[in-house]
Amino acid sequence: MYTPFFLHNYSVLWIYFFFILKMEVESMIKNALLSLKKNIGKTILLFVIIVVITNLVIAGLSIQSATQKSMDQIRSSLGNDVTLFVDFRNMMKNREPGEAVSNETSLTTTMADSLKDLKYV
Repeated sequence: MYTPFFLHNYSVLWIYFFFILKMEVESMIKNALLSLKKNIGKTILLFVIIVVITNLVIAGLSIQSATQKSMDQIRSSLGNDVTLFVDFRNMMKNREPGEAVSNETSLTTTMADSLKDLKYV
């Protein structure tokens, strides 16, 4: 018959180890409960502080979510119309004296598509 390797020659040690572990865990839980009963004022104060902080975090997350939803709703409800054009006055200002303004500067659909993907547009 096959005996698992961890029980082979060490079965008594394993049983003793788990027994000690169980006793230590029970002792820790017992001491924790006694400490809670002994320091009831600190326990209640700490519990109230944790509950308040948790509620504030949850409220902040819900406010952030509601703000994002309302921004998306307002953005979708407002009709938007965009007209792109070349600013020839700015081109005239920035050119070298005596240089001709080229008509080659034009807006392409790929330029317009890249603008629509911006966050605030």
